[in-house]
Amino acid sequence: MNIIRIIGSNIKNARIKAGFTQEKLAESLDVSVGYVSQLERGITKISLDRLSEISDLLGTDITYFLSGSSIDGNDYLMSDIHDVICQLPGDRRLLLYQILKLINDSGI
Repeated sequence: MNIIRIIGSNIKNARIKAGFTQEKLAESLDVSVGYVSQLERGITKISLDRLSEISDLLGTDITYFLSGSSIDGNDYLMSDIHDVICQLPGDRRLLLYQILKLINDSGI
């Protein structure tokens, strides 16, 4: 999936979560509903200024649009941890699991 589609999909998710319709977002941005639809489908490129404006309107950290997780959100660290774990070979995943379980069980 290309970055324009990822950004568009994340704009749509943030819009829905914020309780905005495409019409309401378009009106707030002073653009057409078609433009918002094209953004969300990854058809139209978006400037950083416009992305920042959408971020402010939807109360979402701008990093969410690029990565799907927010620096301010609880899922940010978990997402990074998950990515690191997925890159480890099986034996190292098991070792990491055992270390984490030991830390958790000992209350360190």
